[in-house]
Amino acid sequence: MLSLPVLQIDYDSLLIATLIGSMSFGCLLKLWSGYHFISKRVSNWWIVGVATAIAISIGIYYYMETSVFSTHTGQQLAFIVNNFSHFLPPEAANITTIVILFLVFQEVFTAQRLHTEVALAESQRRLTTLVDSLPGIAFACSNDPGWTMTYVSEGCLELTGYRSDELTGTTGLYNAITHPEDLPRVLQSITKAVEVKRQYVIEYRIFTKSGELKWLWEKGNGVFNSNGEILGLEGFITDISELKRSEVALKESEQRYRELFESHPCPMWVYDLETLSFLAVNNAAIQHYGYKRNEFLSMTIKDLRPPEDIARLMQQLKYLTPDMSSHGVWRHCKKDGTIINVEISSHSLTFIGKQAVVVSAYDVTKRIQTEGALRQAEEKYRSIFENASEGIFQTTPTGQYLSANPALARIYGYESPAELVANVTDIECQLYVDRNRRAEFIDLMQQHSAVSDFESQVYCKDGGTIWISENARTVRNVHGELLCYEGTVENITERKRTEAAQARFTAILEATTDFVGIADSQGKPLYLNQAGRNMLGLDTQQDISQLSVFHCHPNWVNKVFLNEVVPTLLSHGVWNGEMALLNRDKEEIPVSQVVVAKSSTSGELDFVATIARDITERKRLEAQLSYLANHDSLTGLFNRRYFQAQLEYYLELAQRDRHCGALILIDIDDFKDINDSFGHKAGDDLLRNLATLLQEQVENKDILARLGGDEFAILIPQTSMSQVHLILQKILNALENHVVIANGQPVRVTASLGATLFPEHGVVADELLAHADLAMYKSKELGSNCFSFYTPDPHWQAQIQSRNFWKNQIREALEQDLFVLYCQPILDLQSNSTSCYEVLIRMLGKDGEVISPNTFLPIAENCGLIFHIDRWVVRQAIHLIADHAKVGNDLRLEVNISGKSLSDSELLPMIQQELTTTGVNPASLILEITETAAIADFSQARKFINTLKQMGCQFAIDDFGIGYSSFSQLKHLPVDYLKIDGSFIKNLAKDILDRHLVKAIVEVARGLSISTILSL
Repeated sequence: MLSLPVLQIDYDSLLIATLIGSMSFGCLLKLWSGYHFISKRVSNWWIVGVATAIAISIGIYYYMETSVFSTHTGQQLAFIVNNFSHFLPPEAANITTIVILFLVFQEVFTAQRLHTEVALAESQRRLTTLVDSLPGIAFACSNDPGWTMTYVSEGCLELTGYRSDELTGTTGLYNAITHPEDLPRVLQSITKAVEVKRQYVIEYRIFTKSGELKWLWEKGNGVFNSNGEILGLEGFITDISELKRSEVALKESEQRYRELFESHPCPMWVYDLETLSFLAVNNAAIQHYGYKRNEFLSMTIKDLRPPEDIARLMQQLKYLTPDMSSHGVWRHCKKDGTIINVEISSHSLTFIGKQAVVVSAYDVTKRIQTEGALRQAEEKYRSIFENASEGIFQTTPTGQYLSANPALARIYGYESPAELVANVTDIECQLYVDRNRRAEFIDLMQQHSAVSDFESQVYCKDGGTIWISENARTVRNVHGELLCYEGTVENITERKRTEAAQARFTAILEATTDFVGIADSQGKPLYLNQAGRNMLGLDTQQDISQLSVFHCHPNWVNKVFLNEVVPTLLSHGVWNGEMALLNRDKEEIPVSQVVVAKSSTSGELDFVATIARDITERKRLEAQLSYLANHDSLTGLFNRRYFQAQLEYYLELAQRDRHCGALILIDIDDFKDINDSFGHKAGDDLLRNLATLLQEQVENKDILARLGGDEFAILIPQTSMSQVHLILQKILNALENHVVIANGQPVRVTASLGATLFPEHGVVADELLAHADLAMYKSKELGSNCFSFYTPDPHWQAQIQSRNFWKNQIREALEQDLFVLYCQPILDLQSNSTSCYEVLIRMLGKDGEVISPNTFLPIAENCGLIFHIDRWVVRQAIHLIADHAKVGNDLRLEVNISGKSLSDSELLPMIQQELTTTGVNPASLILEITETAAIADFSQARKFINTLKQMGCQFAIDDFGIGYSSFSQLKHLPVDYLKIDGSFIKNLAKDILDRHLVKAIVEVARGLSISTILSL
């Protein structure tokens, strides 16, 4: 067990040590007091002194006890003390010790107080210096309603301009210099803070002594006693005006940048560099990309990239550091999926505490497209420059070429622009035929800085001359100094020739007999040729500027012009038709007119040009043709076509208005005998005479027509049975009393008449004609020279039904294409080969049976359907020839046509059109008409044959020998073949008479250069 030694204290030694330590402390204290400036640096040096004294005392004591000093020096000190104490009694020695200790402690306490006073004074001095040197005001306030200042530091002078004595006390001005708007808030804030015993911080404004407005920051605390009662305030005030200005400037700057960001026309956004999420986005981005703001802020910048571009984006972001900026063109996706090209400019920044990047995106889609277009345009214009048909040049004002394109070189006959520039060094002397033109060119450039359509004659490389038109302008630098002339050159040699040709054309226009005129959009004449002046009755020198096209036309033409011509001109640019001019004597002149319009870019008429030809004679002929189309050329009466149309019209009218009409057919008795006896001319004269007679027997409302041959018809629109009876009797009486002179011989003529009523006896034209025809034949059966009314009876009804049946069958055959053609070969006896084929028509029945033409052709002729059949047969024959020609076969066909078809106005044009359309050789078509038909209407037959012969067709007379056998008429018909009737051929071997007749016909035909064909 460890035992500690017991310390034996020697109080004498301890006393000596303490005495020496105290004396040492006293000396140090005096030293410190003499050099009190040290205390300014260390305030507790006296503690160090006490500690030093104690340490010395302890050290001396232990030294005395443990060392030689204790036996020698200690003994000496002990001796002194003992000797000193020997002079005192023991009690006095103890008192002395106490006194010495007291003195020591008194000295210590005195030194401590002295040090404290020095330190306090130094602290007060430093505090005052510190407070007065602060950039603000330290203050103290008393507890009163206005918190009156009781102390303010010297900083108030610099801060407010007032001394401290002006701001303290009951007369203090501090509250007075506080901004009146801020004072209530300041006092209220202080009161609230004091009530809860908390520190307050407020900002407010004051007016300095010089009137300057400053912002102050005040921080203070309430001073409370031990009972918690407020005694006053202490605090500090400092100037924050500069801070406030900085804050305002910062706010303004932030607002400006925010407004700039939001109002910037380019899309802008800020994104987090770490997460790539959008942190802010401006309105332009929202509008341009189509996303809402909240949608943007929930996206990352990757969402704006097409999927194929994201890898490139991430690769670039790897190398993007906070201090870097980047630029480039990227593809972005709008919300609607549209891909756009944007030029990106980005800069790093710190945004709401995050490392971010601000990006501005400028849509360059159009720019890229435009740049591409510009490149294309540049290439195009370079190509235009190189390949333009017009020459392009730049020259110096003194007349040297700076540049030229290939076209200019070609115009002047040079191989290349370089050769042109090198050889033509003096434009005035080397280029212009008239050197004065260059001087005129330069004068114009100096006056107007440009020339337009400057025409000159110039030399080419080979010495020849051409005409050119120049358009040029001056080129100047920014200082207005003339650099060069540039422009284009067009070779107008051809135009000059054209102008000369136009001059000749104008001369032609003046010489033409057609009306030629030009007028502006208001109808004012601009040009009128001599023929136009003649038509209008104007003098050669008469001024036409005061005329109007509307004065040159009748009113009805002006209406047509405004309502029909002008709209057509605006839509198609040309109109043609028939008009009428009005001459000076107000006479209408029918014209065939072509009007051509030139419209402006806005679609309005600019001017019109017209050519008009006087068609007065043509109109007269058309009127005559129109008359002939509806009238019989021999008698002047209406023809079958017109009569049929009128009959259908009045039949419809009779049904609608419930009134009665009548149809009368008149057939001349034995007219064939008259023709045979007195000749066809006499027969024609007779027909004309009878036509005049019949016209005298009918009223104006009645329609009299010649249906053909010797057959006439009368249509009475409104009548009765008794009235018809009287008319019939009147006609018979007139014929009975009428004598016709034929070849100088009197001839009496009779007629058979048949009448029928409508709608009583029928409401169909063909049916009514058939009834009238039956009535007429009944009259013939009764001995002629009488009339009969149609009366239904079984026999007649059977005839009518048969006729109607076959008439319907014929119509169905025409509509359903139930006719068929058979080709009968015609053998050439000399070559023993087939020269051509005769076309024979047959009709197919409902059960497919073949019906002979003898069954349906007579009915077709009587009811007017023969025209349609003949047209069908001829058309089919032409197409059959065309089909064979396509495969290389030369086919010639003979086609029979009815004699009545000679008067068919549609047959001849149809044949002409089909031959033209198919391209068939007209010589391959041979048309046949019977001898009877040809001779019965000789003039019509001759006209028909001549027309088609001129086209190249051939003709044959069929059944020759059983008709009139008129050789005198035959020589006037330009036919190619005579077909001798089979009745002469059947007994040719036995009947010598037939042989003589056939021989005679053949000889006559041979003499007329007409071939003969024998019908078997």
